[in-house]
Amino acid sequence: MDSLNRRGFLGALMAGGVAAKGMASRLWGNLGKAGGGQSAAAAYRVQSPNLTLELSREGEVVGALLGKRGTRWAVKGRTSLAGCAVQGTPEVEELPGGGVRFTKKLAGEIGGAQREVALSESFLPGKDSVRWEMRLDSQGSPWSTPIET
Repeated sequence: MDSLNRRGFLGALMAGGVAAKGMASRLWGNLGKAGGGQSAAAAYRVQSPNLTLELSREGEVVGALLGKRGTRWAVKGRTSLAGCAVQGTPEVEELPGGGVRFTKKLAGEIGGAQREVALSESFLPGKDSVRWEMRLDSQGSPWSTPIET
């Protein structure tokens, strides 16, 4: 299965259940029937009225259920920083209102220097969506690397 970048993923979900189902069918042809339970790798679920995101223990999107019928969309999504790797196990915080936050320590050699950064990703239920927010916190002199979502 291919990964979908964040912009394409969110655009399809914002278009609504039927549009997202059509886009997913064209991309992968792997939509399941309504319901079908939770994905095998899913440890957390964040739910809005017409969308449920399934998340792994590592804070990665491992599936989605669309619309009131719960049509399964086998989609993957994650955030990574070029040249960096996750160190240790992510911290997980269940948030009031049904959201969840994952905090990961990433490290790698960027521009000849060892760099560390904390990546926090929050998944928050909304009226018609699930909001995916990320925050990067680093110490020391400024540096940059591509963010891959």
